[in-house]
Amino acid sequence: ETEDSAIKLGIIVNYIEPSLKAQLNLENDAGVIINEIEEESIAVKNGLQLYDIILSVNGNEVKNMWEFRRVIMDALKDKKEMEFLIVRKGQKQILKINKFD
Repeated sequence: ETEDSAIKLGIIVNYIEPSLKAQLNLENDAGVIINEIEEESIAVKNGLQLYDIILSVNGNEVKNMWEFRRVIMDALKDKKEMEFLIVRKGQKQILKINKFD
């Protein structure tokens, strides 16, 4: 039984409402939003925040929750550094995910 990779990271992601996508000028099929985050989780230790929008991981565009889980699964398993392209408060930025304990 494999643990859900997003849960292992300490977040629950969801699709982004079309109205929010329009407001942030995001492409129609771009990104997932963090709508729950655990304190003391891998996500928090690496600087992710509630309502961050994740657009890509290691250059792989994330279009939905399933794609996001698939993209991070192997990196989490091997504890390989990941680069998240996120949107926070309307600004794009890159976060490196490399603290796994």
